[in-house]
Amino acid sequence: MVVTGRPYNLYDERLNLHLGRNLAKIGTAAVPMDFIDVSSVDLGDFPNMYWALGAQILRTAKFIRSRPNVFGLHLTNFSCGADSFIEHFYRYIMQEKPCLILELDEHSAMAGVMTRLEAFRNVLDHTMRRPESGVRASGRVSD
Repeated sequence: MVVTGRPYNLYDERLNLHLGRNLAKIGTAAVPMDFIDVSSVDLGDFPNMYWALGAQILRTAKFIRSRPNVFGLHLTNFSCGADSFIEHFYRYIMQEKPCLILELDEHSAMAGVMTRLEAFRNVLDHTMRRPESGVRASGRVSD
């Protein structure tokens, strides 16, 4: 799982409620976006992204989207103006690919975060078991 977000969220365990450790507890390896070279990824629909960090997050989202067994978790804070734009664009890039937007604030609790992580892990397990032959989760054949 590739984790995107602001560095102070990604690397401060008190702020991110031990996200890396908690992902490991449920059998998921967390790779911070800084560990992936996305400098050559074209921003496509977002050539005028004002924030450099926003551009890196969106490039990383495109990287994740292009790989079938790589999934994304975007870590954000409540009431962050820039993140409200970036989150919208992140979801747009991901389209139907499962991703988790984890928004934290001073009221976030470990139990709630663990529940979201476990639920997302279940979604990923189901997604990876699904055949790649154009069959959607509903069982209908896509065009």
